[in-house]
Amino acid sequence: AEAAFEEMQVSGLQANKMTYNPLLTALWYGSQRRRAVQRFSSAVETGVYINPQANNQTLDVHTMSAGAASIAALQWLSHVEVTLRRNQLDVHSDLTDFNIITGWGRHSKDEGLSEVKTSVIELLKDMHIPFSVHRDNPGLLSASHHVVCSWVNSLRLSETGGNLVQLALTQYERGGYKRAHDNHFCW
Repeated sequence: AEAAFEEMQVSGLQANKMTYNPLLTALWYGSQRRRAVQRFSSAVETGVYINPQANNQTLDVHTMSAGAASIAALQWLSHVEVTLRRNQLDVHSDLTDFNIITGWGRHSKDEGLSEVKTSVIELLKDMHIPFSVHRDNPGLLSASHHVVCSWVNSLRLSETGGNLVQLALTQYERGGYKRAHDNHFCW
């Protein structure tokens, strides 16, 4: 996939979501996650994707591929983590929920089965991040401010220089996260 992408760029064709989406999914699920993150960052720099760090409370990935959505979610969560730490983690705050818009699968091959939603949920489960499907909107994953602050407080980022993206990539390279199919998700 990456060779075809490079060939396309050499021939002068402009990269867009239609070319980045399959590339990022192939890299992410082909265990080339560091390369996928680099490619995603390049796509953000060139305006193909909106910077996932543009909004502290909500991330919209519903028009991305499964791989691109996972990378965007990981980068957004890293930004949320840094922002919460800088604001000294007021776990008793009544700030609004954190939300990830995944879509519910209306435009999927099998209507109602969103590959994007499934991919983001897998990432959140792998990282033990307590989001749940919103009770009134099956295309929205939510977590309260209190719950996200508690999760951030539980992180041990020292082995990666304090970077959540690097921690996640290192965990995947060491054999992946152990799935924690626990009570954090409500179906």
